[in-house]
Amino acid sequence: MTDRPIAFSPAVMTALLREIAAPGTGKTQTRRVLRAADPSEDLAEGYRDVSPPYVAYGGACWEDDQTGAVYRFARSPGVGDRLWVREAWTTREGLDKTPPRDISPDQSIGYLVDGKGPWLGKYRPPMFMPRWASRITLTVTDVRVQRVQEISPEDAAAEGVDRRSRKVRQFWLFGADQERRDRLYLDACKWEFEELWDSLNESRGFGWQANPWVVAVTFTPAMGNIDQVELAS
Repeated sequence: MTDRPIAFSPAVMTALLREIAAPGTGKTQTRRVLRAADPSEDLAEGYRDVSPPYVAYGGACWEDDQTGAVYRFARSPGVGDRLWVREAWTTREGLDKTPPRDISPDQSIGYLVDGKGPWLGKYRPPMFMPRWASRITLTVTDVRVQRVQEISPEDAAAEGVDRRSRKVRQFWLFGADQERRDRLYLDACKWEFEELWDSLNESRGFGWQANPWVVAVTFTPAMGNIDQVELAS
């Protein structure tokens, strides 16, 4: 079991918090882009089979056996790993010029998704959140490699898309019966995910139409700092 950090945007944090408050209504999956490895990179020797048509080098790289392209996910989580969530955060205004590494764990913390209190200082990007400030821990239950467009409607719903959105509600109402409505609802979730994916990745060249390779991680979220959760267990 390995502990790793993982960063999420405020919109995604809302879905995570929703899942913790009411399981089955929020986010239990995330997809991260696999980047092509440098051809000159010294990859680990030996590999093991995973779901065809991929092979994994030491569990960290995947090769498309149709094209020969190798993709690296250097810190790919495995089943049983724990991920401590990084999000936009803040502490009191008097510490605005203090680097995160110098902020004491006994300081009060605020989170962007919760709204700004009158005494809180500037917001800091998720990447600068220290481990002690994290309030959510994810336990990995499944890891897959796939193209982003291979996502199923059910998986799109598990990505935590807004199930109350106008698009989802409209398509749900078009169903002639409950079974058809449920199917349309899931299809609409996939279309909502496509828009969410583009909002986060298109500007980086990994939009939906580019159909990049991704690592799809399924997890169970829990409220609590990773070290507190460890002590509680």
